[in-house]
Amino acid sequence: VVGLFCAAAETTERVLAERHLLAERERQRLLFEQVPGFVAILRGPDHVFEYVNDAYDRVAGKRGYVGKPVRAVFPDLEGTGLFEALDRAFATGEPYVARDVPLNLQRTPGATPDPVILSFTYQPIVDERGDITGIFIQGQDVTQEHQALAAVHAERDRQLMLLQQMPGFVAVLIGPNHVFEYVNDAYVDMVGPRNFIGRSVREAFPELEGQ
Repeated sequence: VVGLFCAAAETTERVLAERHLLAERERQRLLFEQVPGFVAILRGPDHVFEYVNDAYDRVAGKRGYVGKPVRAVFPDLEGTGLFEALDRAFATGEPYVARDVPLNLQRTPGATPDPVILSFTYQPIVDERGDITGIFIQGQDVTQEHQALAAVHAERDRQLMLLQQMPGFVAVLIGPNHVFEYVNDAYVDMVGPRNFIGRSVREAFPELEGQ
């Protein structure tokens, strides 16, 4: 042995860049976890899952998303038109916005599908060259809001039915302008047919002005 030959390369910049990329991905992951509603990132024309946040798991169930195309993950959504909407968003670069979409999601294998109502957006992801590389999904589970609204309407209908059954004429006025919200049939029979609902007493009865 007469000596040693040592070949080396400076990799500081590459290592720092990789560390920065990992830190940036972790920062984005933490940010997406704090976003209100569910979030997913799909890559490529087959819409392969790259990321989902915890809210996405809660809405659709734990399905082992990452690395799988959306059609394989959600066979229960075939025929809803959502896959075709993803394809169009990826092909055209135009966002797709859906509001109050009723769906049935099987959150647990073998379980009965749960009815949900979702509002969401498919936002195409564009790289620095202008090429579409994926789809960013962000949405809200609005099921409880719709259930609460349905309960309010049901209670209102029940109250109106009770008012309709009351003896004599009945009217319900709301607000400082005394706007008609409800009149029963006896009220209409008494004063004659008029456009009551949504009008104030002064608008419905101009002949009473000054009395």
